[in-house]
Amino acid sequence: MVWLLVLLVGCGDQGKSTEHSASGSGTDSASADAEHPACPEYCTQMQAVCAAEAFPRDDACLHWCNSETAPVPVGKLTDTSVDTLGCRMNHLAQAAATDDEATRAEHCANASAAGGDTCGSWCDVYCRQGVATCTAANDAYTPGGETYFDEDPDADPYAICEAACADFPTEVLDGVSQVDQHFGYGDTVQCRLHHQQGAIVEGETGNRNAFALHCGHAAIEPTELCEDNARPNTVNYCEFALYFCPDLFPAGTDEMACRGTLDALVRNGHYDEGPFPSFTDTDRNSLGCLNYWIMAAPLDPTACAKADWDPDHWTTTGGSGVCVPPS
Repeated sequence: MVWLLVLLVGCGDQGKSTEHSASGSGTDSASADAEHPACPEYCTQMQAVCAAEAFPRDDACLHWCNSETAPVPVGKLTDTSVDTLGCRMNHLAQAAATDDEATRAEHCANASAAGGDTCGSWCDVYCRQGVATCTAANDAYTPGGETYFDEDPDADPYAICEAACADFPTEVLDGVSQVDQHFGYGDTVQCRLHHQQGAIVEGETGNRNAFALHCGHAAIEPTELCEDNARPNTVNYCEFALYFCPDLFPAGTDEMACRGTLDALVRNGHYDEGPFPSFTDTDRNSLGCLNYWIMAAPLDPTACAKADWDPDHWTTTGGSGVCVPPS
């Protein structure tokens, strides 16, 4: 069932913002009315209308939207091209109102947490989130110290961030879901946005190490992952498998046990570690193939069986796992 947001769509355009205090940022996002969007409505309808661009876990969207350190500016429901929640909900409504899949996909991308380079430029969103979140106060670690500050105490961290971000690549890996929430690899601004979101969601919900980990990946000079030589690994596979496909492992398996199982299979030659383009593998015995299918699981329940890690369950042995040696 297509749900339509009750708002005015496509009316008004405040222009793409380069300011780091977008309109309406002081409005309480916990309650919505005719002019002020709210996080619960946004998160619920992203799952209903734009599931491919939504956070895969239900609570993650609310944590991101209601962040204490980097709250999304509320704005108005008539916003069309600024970094606000209202802009995202405007495009969400347009996605719900169309039957054209290409048009829907475009609006859903704009409605996403990253804003699709429309609800704020990539750099608007990157710098708003990063300058507030990835600081020493939040245990953030990046090479050389704080992410967006230099030795001059009078320097504008937003200016530093915007200047660096202008040089970030935006071309993402072909053949893999481009949803930034689902794919945090490669030297792109989208990868960095993914890890900023990870820092916000995980860091504010008790895992303080997430600030250091994800802010490092999201940095101007990133640590691992947001580099084009990053190889698929067992971390993402296990995180998605244990949450979305728990039947793939015995009850009670934790992430460390999952990673140990996969690491042993890599050492024994059952699965190949890379290289980076192996994320597009769909039928080869690589960690890229396992990652490809497990990251599809939030939207496609049949992907769990295809992402089965156990060689005894490969299709060649009568199972459903498709990441098998080439014939």
